[in-house]
Amino acid sequence: MEDLKLNNEVKNITYPFYLKGNNFKELSLKALTIKKWIDENGQELAEFIYRQQAWLINGEYKSQSLKDLKLVVSKIDYIFREPLEIIKSFKDELNFIRKDILNLENNIKNNHDSLKNSVINIQFQKQNKIIETHKKEQFLEIKSIAKQEQELKIITSNFRKEKLLIKDIEVIGINDDFLQKR
Repeated sequence: MEDLKLNNEVKNITYPFYLKGNNFKELSLKALTIKKWIDENGQELAEFIYRQQAWLINGEYKSQSLKDLKLVVSKIDYIFREPLEIIKSFKDELNFIRKDILNLENNIKNNHDSLKNSVINIQFQKQNKIIETHKKEQFLEIKSIAKQEQELKIITSNFRKEKLLIKDIEVIGINDDFLQKR
């Protein structure tokens, strides 16, 4: 493990997940409030929307006075205010939870990527070191073989020279007795 040298020393790891079980419970209760409102008022809202769209399609609002149209706009605001407030409250809470979950996800991904990349870099360093060592060994082996071949050439060359010298001596007619007396 001494090969594993990380640049940063880890002292404390915290994950920014500030949600508690109560957050989800409260969110569920708010969702339940929306469901309850839909069960109690959904049909009435659907009928109101249907009537208003029918009035628009048939052009019946065009014959209304400005005062009546103002009242219709106020009524539309009033009818839609309650469900929109309930949904907004739920949505705000949901966005808060969503933001925390996304932050946690990003934090975990960043740690994953950082650790994985660090280990991969160490892996590449080890592979490069092994390759470098192997190349050095091959170079030394080739150098040793070349040295042996060079020595063999020298020995072969000396042997040929001696053989030629012996042939020259035989050609001249000098025998061993003459060489030994000297």
